[in-house]
Amino acid sequence: MQLQKNDMNVFTAQDLSVVWKYSDERKLYELIKYYVKSRRMFRLARGLYSLNEYSSDNLKQDTNLLFEIANKLVANSYVSLYSALTAHGLI
Repeated sequence: MQLQKNDMNVFTAQDLSVVWKYSDERKLYELIKYYVKSRRMFRLARGLYSLNEYSSDNLKQDTNLLFEIANKLVANSYVSLYSALTAHGLI
């Protein structure tokens, strides 16, 4: 799958539209729905998907994944220096 080649863990429907070159929104959502139903893709939140299924324990342990999800949920977001230093155990 192209998403694995791009090393994307978390992606939006708009990301999928670009990668799969789908301009028809209805067909795009039907394809996403098919992949979610067949468990080849997992829904994290409305409009946010992943190729891996994450439990709440996985999310608590992997701060990089949390930052990636936060960045996709809130456009133009950033990780503060304090958050980065805390995540890497320097503070």
